[in-house]
Amino acid sequence: MSITPAKRKSDGAIVPNTYDVKVYNRVAVPGARPRPTCKRVVGIRAARSLEAKLLAERDRGLRLDSSMTLADYVEEWLAVTRPTVAHRTFENYETRLRRYVLPAIGSMKLGSISAMHIRRLYADLQATLHGTSRQSVHRTLRLVFSAAIFDGVIHPSADPMRKGAGGVRPPENDTPEVVPLTPAEQTRLLEMTEGSTVYAPGVLMLAAGLRRQEVLALKWDALDLDGGAVSVVAAVEQVGKAVALKTPKSKRSRRTVPIGSNVVAALKAHRAEQAAVKLRLGRGYDDQDFVFPSCEVSPGGFLAGRIWSPNAFSHAWRKAIAAGNKAAKKKWVEAGGDPDAYEPLTCHPHRLRHTYATGLLMRGRHVEEVSRLLGHANSAITARTYSHWLPGGERVEAEIPLPPRALGSEPGRRS
Repeated sequence: MSITPAKRKSDGAIVPNTYDVKVYNRVAVPGARPRPTCKRVVGIRAARSLEAKLLAERDRGLRLDSSMTLADYVEEWLAVTRPTVAHRTFENYETRLRRYVLPAIGSMKLGSISAMHIRRLYADLQATLHGTSRQSVHRTLRLVFSAAIFDGVIHPSADPMRKGAGGVRPPENDTPEVVPLTPAEQTRLLEMTEGSTVYAPGVLMLAAGLRRQEVLALKWDALDLDGGAVSVVAAVEQVGKAVALKTPKSKRSRRTVPIGSNVVAALKAHRAEQAAVKLRLGRGYDDQDFVFPSCEVSPGGFLAGRIWSPNAFSHAWRKAIAAGNKAAKKKWVEAGGDPDAYEPLTCHPHRLRHTYATGLLMRGRHVEEVSRLLGHANSAITARTYSHWLPGGERVEAEIPLPPRALGSEPGRRS
């Protein structure tokens, strides 16, 4: 540390009443040379005050090097975060930061980023991202700046994400609300998808509220068809083209959910159809005991029976919905309906889980019970997500209206 009279770069002459303050950072790696922080101020009293402040900050563990940019720190943060979180979680962190944050403010020095810069970033993202995604960016940035404070890179007073007056508020969620399917829409959906590969998974998502990743990870030993229950013990994770099983996202995600007799009947019919597929494909079927495996032999040599990737399932789901709408519209027109008046049914797989949850709540089931059936980490998440569907609104039944012919159908090949 030192306080020295400042000199002009041009001729080396001393600048009157101006001083350079130099304080060395602590060495984090043995053998490395300490890096100094140098600042220029006017007046000896100001120089001594600045020196004392820098020394105090250094002794509290703060890194005084102010040249680190947000992009520099994000690279360090991602490197140490990768082994501590799930692959999918890390991929989401990396995508949000590299795609939406770093191009806008990545070149700025970490300590110079203010709440105004973050608010401007959110305003710019409003045109390209819906509310849920903007909130995800906000949560990721909070993690980054919290880690920077913990690491001593910035002082808590310089945290642009701090709460309170002058801080950054989370972006508002303007994403359209997921509306549960009515009983009539449930019947229509099941009739539209019946005979497709997504019919049986759709039945289970609607009847037990399972996530798509949980349904695709199910193996037959997780189903108690005699007792009418399904146990969730794993989930499918896809990062890029890599697909693998993982443990559920929280302890409460490991759960057992009861299912009705009509759902059991549908699953038994599905098992019989699966046995017929195995027999037809012979060596082209690699039986890994999945309840809902991939049903195709791919050109790359991958056999049927393997794990069904979430992306491939979503593609099959959209294809089945489109085909169902096409067939339903044809019947509508043949019955004399106006083609322009036909309203196609749109349904994301997650809407089935939402329908299951709202149905239970509106039938009077306690929030804590519904939370455990859904596998939420705590009941506060359930209450926050579904509070407006508590009794008092329009009734949404939890019983799913399976088409009667589905319960007695003969095993056969599905398209």
